[in-house]
Amino acid sequence: MKQILLMIMLILIFSCSEQKITHELLTQYAEAKTLYIKGNLDEALPLFLAIRDKAPEFSSNSFMLGKLYFFKKNHEEAEKTWLETLEQNPKHIDTVKWLSRLYLIQNKAEEAESLVVKALKNSSEDPELLILLGKIKREQKDFSLANEFYIKAQFFKEKLAEAYIDLAEIYGKFGLAGKAEQELEKALFLLGEESSLYKSIESILAGLKEETKR
Repeated sequence: MKQILLMIMLILIFSCSEQKITHELLTQYAEAKTLYIKGNLDEALPLFLAIRDKAPEFSSNSFMLGKLYFFKKNHEEAEKTWLETLEQNPKHIDTVKWLSRLYLIQNKAEEAESLVVKALKNSSEDPELLILLGKIKREQKDFSLANEFYIKAQFFKEKLAEAYIDLAEIYGKFGLAGKAEQELEKALFLLGEESSLYKSIESILAGLKEETKR
């Protein structure tokens, strides 16, 4: 528990761009997020709400509050919360992705498309945004464009996976088989079974695991 809290705190201290966020609020946010991760949504909710009341500009908190509402199937509050997040921080990419997914569930493909297209101007190689745009186009029955965006997404996923594969190779050369396995597993998770590289990497990983057993 303490380790989870410490990790969340460190991430927030180095990444939080909001100037008015106090150490006390960061601690409260870390506690709320830990409860959320453990599935204690009802306990996390009042903490996220209290933080929002004190610091509505704290985008990370309002994003998580929206996710909590989403998983409690309170889609109206999730949408309202995420729209408020984007008012405070229009470039909060995770909010864009989750709000777009919500719009797709609600059959609001045009609203989802508007968000994703705008976000792609700043993150043109983000595979998740490209996949979302593919889903939107599929929903709009534009299967040709949907396929194009899925192919682009897979291309950029493969580029990102290269970093994990290269790291695995370096760890392997230094005899760090466990770490090499972890990097290959990350690559597989990122690529998905539909990737043409998946089976090759899976085979390398299986061989590495066999070698470790000896």
